[in-house]
Amino acid sequence: MEDIMFLMTGYRSRGFSTNVSPCGFSAVSPARNAAAEWLRTAFHDMATANVYFGTGGLDASIMFETERGENIGAAFNTTLSNMSPFYNSRASVSDLIALGVYTSVRVCGGPLVPIRVGRVDATVAGSIGVPEPQDSLYTFENQFSASGFNTTDMIQMTACGHTLGGVHSADFPQIVPAGTVANDYQFLDTTEKGFDNKVVTEYIASNTTNPLVVGPAIAAGRASDVRVYGADKNVTMQALTDPTVFRSTCASILQRMIDVVPPNVNLTDPMDPYEVKPVALQLTLQPAGSTIAFSGEIRIRTTVRSQAQISEVQLLYKDRNGAATCGDCTIDTAVVGTATGFDENFTASLLILNSVAGLPNSAIVLHLFRESILNQLYIAVQREDHPYLWHHRTARQQWSWVSYSGFYHASGSSKLSSWDAVNSHSCEHKSAPFGAIHLTTSQVLSSSSSKPGLRLYSKVARQGAIVPLLTNSTIAMIKGASVGPYDIYSVSSSLDLSQSTSAKFDVLMNLGSDTMADAFKDTANLASPSASSTGWTALGCYADLVSNGARVLPYGANVPGGSQAMTNELCQSTCHSLGYVLAGTEYSGECYCGNTLQNGGGPAADGDAECDMTCNGNAQEICGGPARLTLFEFVSSDTSSTSPSAVSTSSSASTTAVLDSTSSSSQTPTTVISSGVSAAPSQTAPALKTTIGAYEYYGCQTEATNMRALSSASTANDSMTLENCAEFCAGYTYWGVEYGRECYCGNAFNAGSIVANATDCSFLCPGNSLEYCGAGDRLSTYNLRS
Repeated sequence: MEDIMFLMTGYRSRGFSTNVSPCGFSAVSPARNAAAEWLRTAFHDMATANVYFGTGGLDASIMFETERGENIGAAFNTTLSNMSPFYNSRASVSDLIALGVYTSVRVCGGPLVPIRVGRVDATVAGSIGVPEPQDSLYTFENQFSASGFNTTDMIQMTACGHTLGGVHSADFPQIVPAGTVANDYQFLDTTEKGFDNKVVTEYIASNTTNPLVVGPAIAAGRASDVRVYGADKNVTMQALTDPTVFRSTCASILQRMIDVVPPNVNLTDPMDPYEVKPVALQLTLQPAGSTIAFSGEIRIRTTVRSQAQISEVQLLYKDRNGAATCGDCTIDTAVVGTATGFDENFTASLLILNSVAGLPNSAIVLHLFRESILNQLYIAVQREDHPYLWHHRTARQQWSWVSYSGFYHASGSSKLSSWDAVNSHSCEHKSAPFGAIHLTTSQVLSSSSSKPGLRLYSKVARQGAIVPLLTNSTIAMIKGASVGPYDIYSVSSSLDLSQSTSAKFDVLMNLGSDTMADAFKDTANLASPSASSTGWTALGCYADLVSNGARVLPYGANVPGGSQAMTNELCQSTCHSLGYVLAGTEYSGECYCGNTLQNGGGPAADGDAECDMTCNGNAQEICGGPARLTLFEFVSSDTSSTSPSAVSTSSSASTTAVLDSTSSSSQTPTTVISSGVSAAPSQTAPALKTTIGAYEYYGCQTEATNMRALSSASTANDSMTLENCAEFCAGYTYWGVEYGRECYCGNAFNAGSIVANATDCSFLCPGNSLEYCGAGDRLSTYNLRS
């Protein structure tokens, strides 16, 4: 969550703010304001709370409530689909909704809303309770009171929420009649793209155009802002005319809003950025198991100390016994990138591998938390104008800051990151055939009877909600061969291809009463043997049609790790997991997928000349160029494996643990994980279908601007399947299924319909629960094969 909150742009950015930035932007329509929708989603989710009964609050129950009249409109499903890719075992949907308040307010220039985490997601819908425009003041006050807010709070929260966005005539025609304003969308104040107090000052000055104060809403009995703002004879609104008071009030009331949670939920302190944070730490078991290398990055917060002030970042360490038998025990670093948030700056420094490659096994850098082992690790940050900043960790300790004699020594609390990699040692072994990557975890066992296990987290479609269900399973590992002093344990588990880029796993080891874990590992970082040996063929440099938006490959894919991690292999595996057979990289950090070349695309006239930009994630590879794609095609060479026209729906994640048997008193297991692609014997879970009769999968598309994306013909029923829609639309160039039951046909997409994430189309078809039939404002689309 700390990364998601603070790394908005730049190196290793998570891109959480992309869908709401800049303020007023919406990828769906110019008549939508995504920031306002994120803010509104949090309120509607919280508003079902009842503090007297201890139920509801900000718990993501809104994902089950979007069909209610009190939650009318597409805003909530759109917001949830924006946040769904960030949902995992460490980021609940409800925490992401809360973070959406911080993000939407800050992107529009509003105050910093402190964020605490630890919310627990609901599994069913909550009670009704969101006030509606036609409700009386008595109803408003009672519903806010049930959520723990008084009349003054109600006025403040409404004013702070209504400084962004407006009212859609499609949702509230009695308030904004169709055709009376541009885009059928009436703003709540005259600042269309900013967080300020004009919604207050214009109301007090009686020159407001707020449709919930003036206009048709009055006669229709829906001028709710008039009732709310005047509930205390405008005393609160008068106070909010001071812009400083407005900002501080909004920061406070919005934090209180998102902190309404059930009584059994304990929230953390407000999140602050780590001053120093290790990233992607990795111990690598070298061939024959005789040596280990250490790699990773160190992220330094440069908000309070500029990058120019930092002359050197080093990692200093002790050996596995706490002794300095490793020479100077120092690893140097080099700057690899910078990142920014709304109010923060960071620099990432890469550990220089040459200084530790071939590290003897007896000098393992990090070790397990055991009382009998003293493990020490320091990060030294040398400032130009100041002595070293030291950060130190020992067994069973957390981090804090203690200043003395110009040094900073870490010990005692949890101010800095708790490193999962400290609990156990993850290694990357690259000597496997076909470029397969094995991640290896080393741990100490108290007895030979202990065996490692794997806990796998994956997402599956959830009926009736746009957010998938996060499942987990624990699998025992089986002892196999040995590498040097290490015994190998392994496990295999099948993943649907739609899960293969988002699933995560923990490697577990019981040690007495303790469970050690190398946790939160990413399956998307596991290279597939097929990606480099049995599937992908380079086609060369192709021209892309960037200027008019008509891409040669229609689907823009988000790869794990984001643009900064881009490699050709990562793009290939991502496209493959989404069911595509063509993959192309462009402009160093962009990935595009498709099943056929669109819009007359072909090889670049100048050959490879303009495919001259290296990949962000691997400077040894070329990832296209400006308006140029480095293009690949998946063509299986094995008749028993996936063919381009029928992509496999299963990938196998195989995990291996290595047990160090060199000591009679303790044993050190190491876990190796790899993945490959194999054909599933039969479909048992929902999966993306790449072909339906004469049609092939085109992508997940949004609706068009103020009209349907495909408008030539349509039908709907409660037993809809992809095959039903294909039959109904036979002869049309395109067809798509939306919201599970709706089928639309056309020969072209109408203006404003754009490509969405494939995972957005997550509703199951009511007539076939093994197929995906779009989602709210999303169509699973297919085009006629040429």
